Amino acid sequence: NKQTLSSNEFEVLFIDDGSDDFSAFRRLKEKTREYTHYQVHRISPSGWGSRPRNKGTKVAEGEYVFFCDDDDTIFPQALERMYNFAKDNDIDVVNPKVIRTKGWGWGWEQFKENVVGAETIGVQAMGPMTVPKLYRRTFIEQHNLYFYEGDKVWWEDVMFSCLVFSKKPRIGILADYPVYHWREQNHSAGFGKDLEYRWEQINNVASSFKENLEGEDLDYMITHWYRTRVLGALRGNFHKKSKDTQQIEFDKAMEWKDRFVDSRI
Repeated sequence: NKQTLSSNEFEVLFIDDGSDDFSAFRRLKEKTREYTHYQVHRISPSGWGSRPRNKGTKVAEGEYVFFCDDDDTIFPQALERMYNFAKDNDIDVVNPKVIRTKGWGWGWEQFKENVVGAETIGVQAMGPMTVPKLYRRTFIEQHNLYFYEGDKVWWEDVMFSCLVFSKKPRIGILADYPVYHWREQNHSAGFGKDLEYRWEQINNVASSFKENLEGEDLDYMITHWYRTRVLGALRGNFHKKSKDTQQIEFDKAMEWKDRFVDSRI
């Protein structure tokens, strides 16, 4: 999308995650010749979004970095509004308004109004915990912040958001302009059929909560995931699953509850 910032005020970094389609990589290289503020980097295939984002952060030269997936779009005033909001208020993390193709009520609570100093409300200031946020690059470097890498690491954006929050950034919520359109072309949807892997990932996320959060913030995230991902696995079309699958899901949910949920929660 065309941005209202002039081209000499921002850079666009494309990270090719070892795609098999070299013609796509060549087209990106052609674009970098046409636009001097474009760069393209190719890395060995990782199969997930974490390593490309980490690579992009390392080669970025801007004052702030913003992550955008290849199948989503940002609105024309997005970069200018986020940057001005961050600079005017000395903000480390801008949590901007994201709209979603599915689910009109998603983010309704978080994006009611602009908030400066949102970190005082706790880890909820980072929600919804999706990738598109503006980060002060020196803050990321100072605290050695990174997305968890590995083969198909689910919910890496949630874990990254909690890791960032644990370093006590100054957070601002920018709600008065839609910045990002999340189209939800979910490439991970098919992996949910592997129950063992899905529950391994749900355990990994909860472990990251315990590693990076404490007190009310930890309680909030554990409670939210218990309600949505763990008990959520036992609702909906649960009755349509085979008896064997039902038993596996129930046993995994009980194991998660016993490991992460105390009686107070």
